[in-house]
Amino acid sequence: MDRSRLWRVYLLGGGVAVGVFLLLPYGVPRDALYALIGLSSAVAAFTAAVHSGGVAGRWTIRRATRRAWVLMGLGQLMAVCGDLMWLHYTHIARTDPFPSLADLFYLLEYPLVTAALTLLVLNRRSHFDREALLDSAILIVGLALPYWVLLIQPSIGGYESAFDQTVALGYPVADVALLAVLMWLLNTSYTQTRAFRLLTAALVMLLTADVIFIVTEGEPILDLPLGDLPFLGSYLLWGAAALHPSAPDLLRATPEAAPSLTPRRLLTLTAVVLLAPGTLIVQLAFGLELDAWAVAVTSAVLFMLVVARMAAMLRRMQEQA
Repeated sequence: MDRSRLWRVYLLGGGVAVGVFLLLPYGVPRDALYALIGLSSAVAAFTAAVHSGGVAGRWTIRRATRRAWVLMGLGQLMAVCGDLMWLHYTHIARTDPFPSLADLFYLLEYPLVTAALTLLVLNRRSHFDREALLDSAILIVGLALPYWVLLIQPSIGGYESAFDQTVALGYPVADVALLAVLMWLLNTSYTQTRAFRLLTAALVMLLTADVIFIVTEGEPILDLPLGDLPFLGSYLLWGAAALHPSAPDLLRATPEAAPSLTPRRLLTLTAVVLLAPGTLIVQLAFGLELDAWAVAVTSAVLFMLVVARMAAMLRRMQEQA
């Protein structure tokens, strides 16, 4: 089948499979279908790695793109292994251990995917651009605060051993690391191919799914496995990105530089900077426990980063003048 149509067929078939998943009763067939959808995304990523080796362009770029897709495929495969172990514990062993081998496989996905994104960043033309690094740092520091307040801090304590505590903290900490590299990639990538946008959407969906799973503790929502939908959506978007014809062009060079500070970027940075005082306002308004130290430290770091960003912008304007 023509690759220009294959990714659309994959998404359509995946959507049908997700619909069947929702209709199936709780049991082995439903969880097996879940794992099968995840496996399809891993196969698609390995397929993209094969095709990336045969595209025209510099050999170093082709090699970096191929390695990135291989790492992402391995990451997806680790998640599928975790799904299969979860199926085994739930339906065959009829137990719910924590931590378990499933957690090990799930956690292995994050360093592999993070390494893939880092590889993409380091092979971008502008990965050492000062303004892009500052923008990335502002986004990372600002977005890390909600993770600390909502996910990391509540996970501290209440576990029988240090190992159990480490595994519990592993998920939100891995999310923060993945989010940090994603922000870095978005601020240094001027090429916006369809595969790149699909991959970004898959990563955002994965981070969203993790937050929902941690908050709900994996319990059904409205007696339906709605918490599984973001994970399935991430699998499908990842597979579609890998099967898209532009998948080998994740590192395609662009002759023009991206605008220094677009209105959309400025609005995004402003919203992220306001997360720190906004967090404190919400806690005060609803009588929640205050995270004064976290908010204070985050605000101070954001203030210094914003000043550095303004200085970099003024320096650029002087050079242009």
